[in-house]
Amino acid sequence: MHSVFLQFNTNITMQTIIGYIFLICGAAWTAVLLWKLIPICRKEKESGKSLGVMMVTEAVIFFIATMGLSDFVLNTIMFNRFKSADTSRLPGTLLVSCLVPGTVMAYTYLQNAQAIDTATLVLCAGGMLVGALIGGKFVVGMDGKVIKKILGFALIFSMGALILKMVVSSGVSGTKTGFSGAMLIAAGLLSLACGMLNMLGVPCKPTLTAAFLLMGLSPMCTLTLTLVMCGITPVGAAIRFFRSGMYHKKTALAATTAGTAAAIAGCMVMISLPAMVLNVLLLTVMLVAIITTFKK
Repeated sequence: MHSVFLQFNTNITMQTIIGYIFLICGAAWTAVLLWKLIPICRKEKESGKSLGVMMVTEAVIFFIATMGLSDFVLNTIMFNRFKSADTSRLPGTLLVSCLVPGTVMAYTYLQNAQAIDTATLVLCAGGMLVGALIGGKFVVGMDGKVIKKILGFALIFSMGALILKMVVSSGVSGTKTGFSGAMLIAAGLLSLACGMLNMLGVPCKPTLTAAFLLMGLSPMCTLTLTLVMCGITPVGAAIRFFRSGMYHKKTALAATTAGTAAAIAGCMVMISLPAMVLNVLLLTVMLVAIITTFKK
């Protein structure tokens, strides 16, 4: 297993440039968060478990998140179980906690040799970002719970279609590294819609994963594109919550340190897996997302 995280690619492409932007932003955020959070966590006594327990928990969460499972869902479960704080601090905690691990995951996958097509990367990431920015104006009055249920049923049909596709093709996974023509436009519109729905708290990773796999994208490119897209959207809101202080400081510190280290390790494991194994893992992630969606 080679160290993808520490390997600087001398063959500069748009993919590697975007990766370096993520890395620089992640390093800057790490410095700011540690400078702010370490003194606070030493002085203030927050509710919830000890920092050590939180670090172990965040490490597990962000290791699993490298497979495409929503860290928001996992951290919400942890937040409620540990009674870390009142629910008013939950949105800020989720957003601030994912900043550094999210940028590291995006950078590491983007340095992988299995390059994602530049047009696909830029259009889908841009569509997701634009959808997140304008989403608040369009989702007012929409019922987030109903949309989650609809997407849950869509995931069930998508998962069935993917399994059928694997059986018919004798387990052969998609091999595309990008889209073109009508397929590229469809991917861009899907990204725009997911960015808007994300403003309702609808997890986008399982939906994007299912769609990209069905469209023939390779499992590694699917994971790369999904994690890059989902690493962009939380930034603006996370900055606002960070400035307001409305988040759980111990969780954010644990995620920034242990969560980031686990994210690096998880990415290296995922990148080293065969396409077939990765495809099965992504199907498992979709199954977990379906169960979570319909669980009361």
